[in-house]
Amino acid sequence: MNQIQIRHYRVEGLACTPWAETLKTLNDLCRQMAPRFAAMDLQLALQEVELPDTPENRAFGNLVTLACPEADQPETALEALLGVRVEHDPCEECGDICRTLVVEEGARFQALPSGLLMDGILRMAFSVIAPEGGCSGSCGSCSGCCG
Repeated sequence: MNQIQIRHYRVEGLACTPWAETLKTLNDLCRQMAPRFAAMDLQLALQEVELPDTPENRAFGNLVTLACPEADQPETALEALLGVRVEHDPCEECGDICRTLVVEEGARFQALPSGLLMDGILRMAFSVIAPEGGCSGSCGSCSGCCG
């Protein structure tokens, strides 16, 4: 079974509501989706990574990455998988500057919503299941990409 490693980065000693909300959403998604991914021979593994509190590391608080070493899929930031940009905006919760994902429509997220997180997880899963970008199923029984 291939393991999709989902990492959530935080900075030691700092607490921020958007970071906590993102981690809670990741925990909920992994718990809810585990049986569905297991049926595809994939395991979701959530890890929390604590970085030392340095000025450089503060920019990485609330970073989410995905990887699947068994399928040669390197650790990749969620924003790279989704093709969105990262900015750093003032945070009303902690009074510091926090990572903000900015999607095309102009929506800005410090606490990452389940839709963005699930989109990234699915993109990593598809790259593991069909590494050449093609469908690994039978078009005769699929109403997806080919139909």
